Amino acid sequence: MKLLVQGDDFGMSYGITDGICLAAREGILTCTGLMTNFEGSEYAANRIKEYEHICVGQDINLFAGKSVTDPKLVPHLVDNDGFLISSSERKKTAGFPENDPFPYDETLLEVENQYKKFVELMGRKPRYLQGHSYLTKNISRAIREIAEKYNITYSQDIWKKIKMYDCQWLATSKSNFPIEEQLQIDVEKGVYDQLENLMKNDIAYIICHPGFLDEDLFSKSTYTAIRYKDLHMLLSKRIKEKLIENNVQLISYDDI
Repeated sequence: MKLLVQGDDFGMSYGITDGICLAAREGILTCTGLMTNFEGSEYAANRIKEYEHICVGQDINLFAGKSVTDPKLVPHLVDNDGFLISSSERKKTAGFPENDPFPYDETLLEVENQYKKFVELMGRKPRYLQGHSYLTKNISRAIREIAEKYNITYSQDIWKKIKMYDCQWLATSKSNFPIEEQLQIDVEKGVYDQLENLMKNDIAYIICHPGFLDEDLFSKSTYTAIRYKDLHMLLSKRIKEKLIENNVQLISYDDI
């Protein structure tokens, strides 16, 4: 059985970056997606180069931080200060995300410029592309166009072929995920208890959002305390032992 283990939001904050690097060094992490529009993105890119076994893709982010593109060219994506409009604000739009507030031409421009920033930071193209937070029709279309243009795997296409572990709080966090509820979740137990079923598949995958908490994170995301629990899961000794006992092969997008 083969298992892909992905940690998202790399570069969003220094705490997230350092947590993901710990998971790369000592945990079961195999893939992470770099965000390229934060002040810590360069720090993240430099750090992950130490871990050549990690498949580094890109999280295309249209919901936090400043746009990579000149804000004057993407007026529908940003606020008056040039910051991408947050998901919490987008959710106030009637019918979101089905009612798509992302004009395709502006979205495509920002997606491609984020991709180019990745190449500048990493010295190569990403090994996969993925959308951060919500996917509207135009966001997904723009990511797919860039993926095809530069011959890069689009994670959505891979996910259709393999089994994901049941992470109920990912769906919950799309609406409201109070920190009190995050603190009550035992991520390590949740993953461990599902391993038997996951190992019935030829290929499965785990997606999580590991990291240390820092003040910067709280200004960017409501997905907070659960990140340290995700990190603990990736470092879990009993999960590692279970995978070894059952000859589970850890893989990345490069292997599918």
